[in-house]
Amino acid sequence: MKTLLLVIILFLSRIVYGQTPEFDPHPAKDTIASRKAFDKLMVDVNAKRGKFENLADALPGKDTILKLDLKYKVLTEIPKEVFKFKNLEELDLSHNNIVKLPNKLKKLKKLKKIYISHNAISNINVLFKLKNIEVFRADNNKLDVLSPKIIKWKKLNELVYSNLSAIPDNLWKMQNLKTLRLWNGTLTTLPAGVGQLKNLTTLCVRGNQIADLPKELFELKNLSYLSLISNKFTQLPVGVETLPAINYLGIGRNPIATFNLDLGKIRSLQMLACFDTVADAIYWENLAKRYPTINFVFDSSKIH
Repeated sequence: MKTLLLVIILFLSRIVYGQTPEFDPHPAKDTIASRKAFDKLMVDVNAKRGKFENLADALPGKDTILKLDLKYKVLTEIPKEVFKFKNLEELDLSHNNIVKLPNKLKKLKKLKKIYISHNAISNINVLFKLKNIEVFRADNNKLDVLSPKIIKWKKLNELVYSNLSAIPDNLWKMQNLKTLRLWNGTLTTLPAGVGQLKNLTTLCVRGNQIADLPKELFELKNLSYLSLISNKFTQLPVGVETLPAINYLGIGRNPIATFNLDLGKIRSLQMLACFDTVADAIYWENLAKRYPTINFVFDSSKIH
């Protein structure tokens, strides 16, 4: 009989504050420090098992648990109980106040997906001891270097990182990468090596200092999502029209005054995010009339 997949969502009851953490953008620090606070963790599983009153009650079934969701739980460290779930495949620690990743993380050998975005972590070396990582999201931490050790993650297909000024050459050897988001950094160029990522479908370099794209990027036949928002482009890079699968293109918040390409040549394009450029609204509205099959997005709150 196949092992039943149990998805556990850990929910920290903040009764004292009269609010749920999902709606608290600035969680208070150290509220998880005491054992009393930790015992208030609620564990939800599927309807057949109902709810656990605390994490300790979930431990008897620890071998069947594949996912733990600890985002927005005001954590300053990873609860030690987490390391007892040896078959864990997905761990979400995002949007907390975690500073350090403990060496015990290497015990979670079956981990495939780990999310540590929006913390205060400055070192991720322990994670490179895990060989099965497929998805890694680490943006908005105290990380400004991407270690060449990332090559150890042979199965990696999604990487989300921020604050980079340079990209290690090893990254371009990772042929399984499908999603690459390197935002809010100081990158001035995108290396030609990106053309080696033949399986790439999503590329986001939002919030850097890039003004042009390497011709090798236009060899990515599977690329469907390209976000260049908040960079230094003065015109749409020549070559974008040759991407056969592109359906989303983000060029907003760039100093673009005119459009130098015939959008009709980009037959797969469905959405163009063009807000906050040098060109005025009338310019974009006229283009939108010329290309009615393309959704022109003028509102930054409507893009992702």
